[in-house]
Amino acid sequence: MPASDNYNNSLNPVHSVADLEFPAYLLGIHAQSLRMKLISRMWKGKESVQVTLNPEQAAYTRDALAKALYARLFDYLVEVSPFVDNAVTY
Repeated sequence: MPASDNYNNSLNPVHSVADLEFPAYLLGIHAQSLRMKLISRMWKGKESVQVTLNPEQAAYTRDALAKALYARLFDYLVEVSPFVDNAVTY
């Protein structure tokens, strides 16, 4: 295996689609779709261009997705917390 392949594989944030099966299931999407969103970006203008992200960019994308999911979950919990407080008896 060439050294460059080893370098790319060691920094690749998505080693296999199997690693994404459960998170994709929770999000209600296909694992391959999640993988493509984590490791590539598409620009649409006069023509569509898909670019593969480098490992640092892919890690940033992964972290941004985690932050967005956490924020939405937190907002949901804050929204439903009054209903939960009323349902709990002390």
